[in-house]
Amino acid sequence: MKNKFILLLTAALSLSFLSCKSQLSVQAGNDDSARLEFSIGFSKKAASMLQELMGAVSQDSKAENSIITEQDAANLLRSVGAKDVKTTAKADQVSAGGTLKELSKTKISSSKILSKTAGSLTVSIGAEQINSIYESMDEESKSYFDLLMVPALTGEEMNVKEYNELLASVYGPELADEVTNGILQIELKSPDGKKSVKDSITLGQLLTSSTTKSWSVKW
Repeated sequence: MKNKFILLLTAALSLSFLSCKSQLSVQAGNDDSARLEFSIGFSKKAASMLQELMGAVSQDSKAENSIITEQDAANLLRSVGAKDVKTTAKADQVSAGGTLKELSKTKISSSKILSKTAGSLTVSIGAEQINSIYESMDEESKSYFDLLMVPALTGEEMNVKEYNELLASVYGPELADEVTNGILQIELKSPDGKKSVKDSITLGQLLTSSTTKSWSVKW
């Protein structure tokens, strides 16, 4: 259960990047709140490979066990301060949503991943955010995170191609491609939903970047 939780934590915050398609949507509230929703999708091949890596495969080869359970997703959101949590999960996808009622007091705010002012909402992902969460983990959790060999965390400079080759040398080309070619889609909305910002970035670009990437919506 512990390794599955760490995988979810990394992915949902763009710090676990083993999904072929991740979506993050945040809508600001009129007060110090925000509605956070995310989904993480795996190809069937990647799901099977990840299950093997995580020891989550049933002895029944036909069993469609979810890599990440609804309880895992709920635990993640609650751990960052979310309330009114709702989740759904199946073998190759998990979706979850919750409300951060006091955003400024949450872990996701103190780590500078999500910040809000009276007229703006910003998501930031980079080496600083990755290191902040990594340092807050216990040693066992860090050991699972270390398996990704994330350049933004290790400080080793390399481009996407080099990172892909590094992962492929350990886990094989298929899983390496899932990581580096995967897409993170981000959507930020104003309190009334009339203004929004949408963008996407490959996980390979994100994980090898030496600078912080930020997206903001203003109203």
